[in-house]
Amino acid sequence: MAKCHFSAMCIICTVVSIVSVSILVGLWTYQFLSFADQTRSRTEAPDSRCLPECPLPVSYDVTLWPRLKPTNEGLYIFTGNSTVVFKCVKETDLILIHANKLNLTADATLSALNGSPAPSITSTQTISKTQYLVFHLSEKLKAGEWYKLHTEFVGELADDLRGFYRSEYEVNGVKQIVATSQIRLTHTCGIFPCFDEPKTKPVFHITLLQERGTVTSSNAEEIEKLNTSVDGTDVTMSRFEWTGMMSSDQLTLIITDGTNVQPTKTKRKRKFTPM
Repeated sequence: MAKCHFSAMCIICTVVSIVSVSILVGLWTYQFLSFADQTRSRTEAPDSRCLPECPLPVSYDVTLWPRLKPTNEGLYIFTGNSTVVFKCVKETDLILIHANKLNLTADATLSALNGSPAPSITSTQTISKTQYLVFHLSEKLKAGEWYKLHTEFVGELADDLRGFYRSEYEVNGVKQIVATSQIRLTHTCGIFPCFDEPKTKPVFHITLLQERGTVTSSNAEEIEKLNTSVDGTDVTMSRFEWTGMMSSDQLTLIITDGTNVQPTKTKRKRKFTPM
C-alpha cells in the first residue's frame, strides 16, 4: 500500500489556514451578534404605554395655533411647537415621548443644558399602539444631565370632545367655532408631544395664536396680548404666565368669540425660573 507523505511546510500552511478561517468566522459572528444587539436596543420600544424609567420633565414651553376655519380639504387643524426641559434618569440612546395623531413638520432638535454637545437624533419612529414618538440617538444620554427637546407639529382640531378639539354652535343662524380642551389621562399627547405620565408635575408656559377679536383662556394669568402677523395671516398672540406644578391632564385651553371666559388658575406651589 502506498504511503502518503506530508511535508512540514504543508502541515503548517494547513494549520494556519484553519486558524485564519476560524478567526474570521469568529469575528464575523461577533460583529453580527453585536449589530443585532445594537439594532434591538435602537428599535425595540416597550410594549406598554407606561414609560420605563420615565425622564423627569420640569417645564414645557408650548405655542399652539388652532385654525377656526377649514382648510381647502375641509379639515380643521392646529399647528404648534413645544420645548420640554427634562432630566435623564437612566442612560439611554432612545427618547420615548408620547404623541397621538401628531405629525412633525420639522426635524426635532436636542440640546444639553450644561453647554456640552448633545447626541444627535439619527431617526424618528412612531408607534401607534403605545402612542410613542421614538427618537433614536447617535449616543447615550447621560444620567443626571438636563436636556431640552424641541418639536414642531400639526394635528387635527377634531370634534371628538377629547384633548384639543372644536365645538360648534350658532348665533343668529351663523355657525361659530370654539377651540377648547377636555383632557383626561393620556389626552395631552394629542395636543403636543409630552411625557404623558400623571406622576410627573412640570410647569407649563402657554402661548396661543388666534383670530383677531377672539378671547383666550388657560390655567394662568394672561401676561401679554399682541396683534401680529404669522405666515401672512393677521393673528393675536396671547402669552400666559408659568403655571404652578401640575400634571399634564390639568391643562386648560380655550379660544372663543365670547367675552365672559374666566381663566382656570392653578395654585402656584413655588416660584419657577425657566431653564
